[in-house]
Amino acid sequence: MGGHPSDRTWARTCWTLKQRLPILEAWPAAGKSTQAFLSSWHGRGRSMNARAQETDTATELPGNNQRHGDRLEMLFTLIMAFAAIATAWSGFESSSWGSVQSSFTAQSSAKRIEANRKATEAGQLRTLDVITFTEWIGAVNLETHADPSAFPAQGYVPRERTGSGFLYARFRSEFRPVFDAWLAQQPLRNPAAASTPFVMPEYRLTAQDQADALSDEAERLTLKAQEASMLASRYVLMSVLFALVLFFVAVGNKASGRRSRILLFGLSALTLLASLIALATFPVVI
Repeated sequence: MGGHPSDRTWARTCWTLKQRLPILEAWPAAGKSTQAFLSSWHGRGRSMNARAQETDTATELPGNNQRHGDRLEMLFTLIMAFAAIATAWSGFESSSWGSVQSSFTAQSSAKRIEANRKATEAGQLRTLDVITFTEWIGAVNLETHADPSAFPAQGYVPRERTGSGFLYARFRSEFRPVFDAWLAQQPLRNPAAASTPFVMPEYRLTAQDQADALSDEAERLTLKAQEASMLASRYVLMSVLFALVLFFVAVGNKASGRRSRILLFGLSALTLLASLIALATFPVVI
């Protein structure tokens, strides 16, 4: 009736195991010895252990990558924070030095205007001195032709009620000492005397000295304005470099490859460090 009872029992047991253990799907319903069954069982077990180890390794690697990615993300965040603060500081300093430049430029313009005014005043005073001196020369010539004793050998002596005396009394206080020094050289008899008082080193106009001093001050303020402008430009350059750092950080956070992220992190860190060192050497204005 279908074989030995022990064979039927063995077949039923195998059928039950096949239903419960997928590992025995390839096991035939009958006709196999116990030794063959155990050998097949151990082979399938070793195969399952190998697959389990591969699964554990695959599970462990993503975990390590995740931890490494988290550390990189934290470093990127720190670099981004430093770059953002440095960018804001560079913008503030650039604006401040721009204000300093405007202040120096305005002061320089005011000094130049005052210098031009003083120079114009000095020119007018010089013209006045030249005119009065020329008129005095003409008056002395007339008086000498009329009376040779009007200009004696010992030098000119102003006399009342004469044109030369009238002009001499109205010489400016700055010009009269120079004129007296020129007369002391006896210019009518001494060929080595100065041709006019205006070529003598004693002839100086206070207004002209003030104009020169104001011009020098205006030039100094202009140089300061140029230095402030240069510093403002340097701070703008620093802002550009810190913006480049932020660009590297943004790209590094979006990059998928580990090597590319490390490379972008190195670029951002190196650029940030070099920019901060350069920024520390710049003067600061509050």
